[in-house]
Amino acid sequence: DGPQRGVWTWPSPLIRAAAAAMDLERGDAKPVCAEGAAKAVGLVLSGVKYMLSTVLTAAAVAFVCFGVATGEAVLQLPPAANYLILVFVLVLLAYLEGLQVAILALEAQDGELFRATHPRAHRLHSLVTRGVNVQRFLVGRQFYVVFVVFLCSQVTTFPDIERPSWLPGFLWFALVQT
Repeated sequence: DGPQRGVWTWPSPLIRAAAAAMDLERGDAKPVCAEGAAKAVGLVLSGVKYMLSTVLTAAAVAFVCFGVATGEAVLQLPPAANYLILVFVLVLLAYLEGLQVAILALEAQDGELFRATHPRAHRLHSLVTRGVNVQRFLVGRQFYVVFVVFLCSQVTTFPDIERPSWLPGFLWFALVQT
């Protein structure tokens, strides 16, 4: 099949997908159907959404790294210590959230199904699901989550950082001071 001579080829897969929903053979770009046009618009909007969210996430990570590196954090430690604390608390938070999902998903499962193949997991499952141990775990986990988020906020809050002159005041207020 390949491109034909004199036929316009689209450089981007996103644009190709949008063009596939249109009747471009006649050159009049009329939608083949309303559903196809809506699908093309949805693809374009999804691409814009993903690009914008990626840029905003990268900017937020860069801002936090800049604030920690310049020593502007509320927690007055050397930047290297603040970076280590930040990585530690983010990993700990991920483990805490993963444990919650795992325990709640396995709470109603029958542990006898894996007793022979995974005896250690069976013993742990029996311990966790006995009595009100799941509720106890969830209360303890919530305590740790509050502590971890508090510590993370101490490392990633920069109350005295100066607004760059090139950044409009309303944008600084909306993105940083709120």
